[in-house]
Amino acid sequence: MSHMTLPADHPAPHALAQIIQQGGITTFPEVVTLSDVVTRCGIPLAWLLHQIANDALPGSCLGGTRMWRCQRQTFFEWVKEHANEHPYQLAGAQRSDPPHPATPRARNDYRGRPTLSH
Repeated sequence: MSHMTLPADHPAPHALAQIIQQGGITTFPEVVTLSDVVTRCGIPLAWLLHQIANDALPGSCLGGTRMWRCQRQTFFEWVKEHANEHPYQLAGAQRSDPPHPATPRARNDYRGRPTLSH
């Protein structure tokens, strides 16, 4: 696999946050597919296909780029490696800062009073 400089908008930090939010990598199938990565990690399909075509993503293609498969642990290691290379794009954030939690939404409790929920 070739190492290349990745753009600042690399999706790995967001993907890592999504994986953690969903309960960790063990909630993923043992072998992940493009569909798993797109739907559960929020990485655009076009971006993934480009990375596969350039051998920048671990895993194997079975017949064509859309038949890509990867062991979940290998994929998770790749996400962690690239997430650490790209600091979160937040003002004043340091490389070790975790992603910001979802912004609380205003809603009403059972009595109709405004509350905040996550």
